[in-house]
Amino acid sequence: MKKKRIIIIVAIIVAVIQLFPLPIQYKDGGPVAFRSIVNLYSITRLHQLRPAIEGGYDVGIEIRVLGMKVYRNVRVNTDSVPDNSAETEPASVRELLTYNEDTWDSTVTLAIPEFAGVTFECTSEKLTANGEDLIWGMPIFNVYLADLNGDTVPEICATVSVGSGISDVRVAVYDYFNKKAYNLSDRMTFDYHLSIEDGELIVTQTPSYMQQPYTDEISGKGKLTIIDDELIADGIDRTKPS
Repeated sequence: MKKKRIIIIVAIIVAVIQLFPLPIQYKDGGPVAFRSIVNLYSITRLHQLRPAIEGGYDVGIEIRVLGMKVYRNVRVNTDSVPDNSAETEPASVRELLTYNEDTWDSTVTLAIPEFAGVTFECTSEKLTANGEDLIWGMPIFNVYLADLNGDTVPEICATVSVGSGISDVRVAVYDYFNKKAYNLSDRMTFDYHLSIEDGELIVTQTPSYMQQPYTDEISGKGKLTIIDDELIADGIDRTKPS
């Protein structure tokens, strides 16, 4: 009986030793990992440079069990990213984000100094302010800031895809100052994409893939603006083809 008790105690001690977390400090920006001696699990607190975004860091937590990822909550922190927008375009129009393969699965914190104290975050599916959904898409392709209505406070503008099976690409705008949402869409007729050209936020119109015969030629371009509380692509003909 005494021998059995000793074996149990030794087994417990060995198990505790195997599960004891050992800290591992990395040198590429400050991640800290805690791993069991036999590598049964690992908990990593990330603060890691993201080369694809100048000055950006991956921050968050990742947990692995037996080498398999069971939990990951990582976002891109861009607070230290230098603002070079003034060198390439007027301050009134700024590109905040373009999703690509490097940022697709990340939550990006957007720096919008015009709204101090508000945390804007964007994934490939939605853009939020302090946790409140402002814009959503399947996915969100890009995000810009531009003063569309002339009140000197910029609106948040995005190119998004909407729909499953039959989808369209449209422009979604949120006026955070006035808490109002706008859409520029002609589902199954035209698609709309945003870009910056000569310091202005430009909408490019292309035929929907539902139009037959289909062509991917550009059918119109115009400056995005809000006039009389309506989102408009100035100079674009939105008449449905006969």
